[in-house]
Amino acid sequence: MNFEKILELRQEYPIFSGEKDALCDAIKDEKYTSDYALLTLSIINKNADALFKNRYTDMIIQIPSPFAWVGINFILIHFTNNKPAKLLTGIFNGKVAENPHKKPPCDGNWYVYEEKTDDFINFIDNINNFIKNGRVNRNDLTVNDYSVFDIYNLNPVYYTEQAIKIRNELQKSDYKLLKDISEIISTPTDKNIEAKFIDSKHFEYPLVYEKLPKAKISRAIKLVKGDIICLLVGDKPKFYLYNNDYSDVYIKAGNYCVVRVKNKSMNNYIVSYLNDEKARMYFTSTKRGSYIPILTKSDFGELKVIIPTEEMLKNADESMEYTMNSKKLSPYEINELIRNSYKANYKNESQKMINEDILSAISKMKNKAIRELINDDLNEVEVCFDNKAYKSAIILCGSILEAVLLDWLSEYENTDDILDVAKGEDGRDLELNKIIFKLKELVKPYWYESSKAHEIRKTRNMVHPKECIKNNTKVSVEECQKIINDLNDIIESKENRS
Repeated sequence: MNFEKILELRQEYPIFSGEKDALCDAIKDEKYTSDYALLTLSIINKNADALFKNRYTDMIIQIPSPFAWVGINFILIHFTNNKPAKLLTGIFNGKVAENPHKKPPCDGNWYVYEEKTDDFINFIDNINNFIKNGRVNRNDLTVNDYSVFDIYNLNPVYYTEQAIKIRNELQKSDYKLLKDISEIISTPTDKNIEAKFIDSKHFEYPLVYEKLPKAKISRAIKLVKGDIICLLVGDKPKFYLYNNDYSDVYIKAGNYCVVRVKNKSMNNYIVSYLNDEKARMYFTSTKRGSYIPILTKSDFGELKVIIPTEEMLKNADESMEYTMNSKKLSPYEINELIRNSYKANYKNESQKMINEDILSAISKMKNKAIRELINDDLNEVEVCFDNKAYKSAIILCGSILEAVLLDWLSEYENTDDILDVAKGEDGRDLELNKIIFKLKELVKPYWYESSKAHEIRKTRNMVHPKECIKNNTKVSVEECQKIINDLNDIIESKENRS
């Protein structure tokens, strides 16, 4: 497989607004000569019947955009004439380009990032290994028996080892249908009224009542506190918890409906569950075709909701309280939630997956909190750089690196005190060198940015006063800029894996 050639072919076919792709049309019309194609998931879902009418595929792999100024994920497909024995699936969550911030002009053309990361190169090499010998050596790629292929489920998430395990073990006693634990309201409560209303543009926390629009609504549903507003149109449904006391706010019936959970203590869990793409994909009961632009009320009611443990309910409450800005958690409190989940007893893989996803949402918020904590330091680095104080900038980069890595390591180590993180067997603090090595062993898939962490460490050591006196070390503007770029890459690598 020549990936660069695949990129060249992708550049020849534009994607138009309205879910139309010239490349997809060329494949259906048998005018596209390559067996490999990069298509978006929504295009594949919408055209699955036509794409696989006389063809098979032995890979469904998601990658971030390899093109500058194109902010969409692509699915790499390999078409085959004969039914394959194996199906390779996977999702690449790392960075495609070494320096994606160095972009060409935004002139409408699709420019390919030239300098690929080592991680992405290894990912492509593993795909080629699968083509040659049917084997891969990465945790983010899975070789499945072709019997798992489902034309109605073409998202690579559906084919992970965890997803298959969940489907195989799921018992009726593990879940309840959404329609049995809630009232799903789609019938208007009021007609032809002038009122404030919420639509998806206002699905933000906290809700600002004064900014809600007011208009005449022909078919409206009145909201009450605790309602979950559901937008069921499009390939990515949206769900929002209305947790306010205003009695004069509505939604427009039609594209929206309301889930009113019978047990109010489950509100936070249910909205977290509905917003979990994997939960919706794994536990949907109805298949009406390969592309479902509108999820009907009856289909929605058949969604299987995994019965939560008390800890899962607690974590969902913490997550939503944090999301709605009604409760502030420190990074260390969030780490404690994550660590406690490692000790939890789950009845099945489904509970484990849902709880992990709830905590993942909290972890992403923690990344934002960490960013806020270190932003002042990062700004100080830029001030040093702009004033040609390159040694000072590098020393600061080393300090920021150590803080970020200690926080990352604390997510893996079972300790409630940051002072206990990164201790050796003798109880002494580990040096930065050993912290990097330890994280490299823990972070999966392979943490390629570890080499950049070592580079920052070594450069920081070079500007240590003893080294400066001994070797009269000088730091160039290029070296300093590289260290700053490497630090940002490491911070991004942590955020992408949370």
